Amino acid sequence: MSDTSISQLSSSLAVAMNLAHLEASLASAGSLAELGELLVLHGATIVGVVAITAVLDGARLAGAPEVPAGTCWRIEQTVDGDGRLRLLAGGDTSEARGLLEHLLHLGGRRSG
Repeated sequence: MSDTSISQLSSSLAVAMNLAHLEASLASAGSLAELGELLVLHGATIVGVVAITAVLDGARLAGAPEVPAGTCWRIEQTVDGDGRLRLLAGGDTSEARGLLEHLLHLGGRRSG
């Protein structure tokens, strides 16, 4: 096996382990409030996400007070089926947006 193949396999394994940790973390949420806090916590670690906040029943739950103007992209998305939990975020790279959208998808699956 070449050094490149070993490196790619190692990288793929690290991604899979991080994804498993992320899914376990989201699964541990016992309420929409906890889920919102976890989504903000994990979303804020994504390089390229400038600001992120969770809003539950119309009130800011966790995260930045607002998403600053001038970011390259902005997301405002409902997480749960009833529309009680929303996530607002802005960032600078398309990779960050893609990762955040995947995180929101995972959160939506965990919201019931």
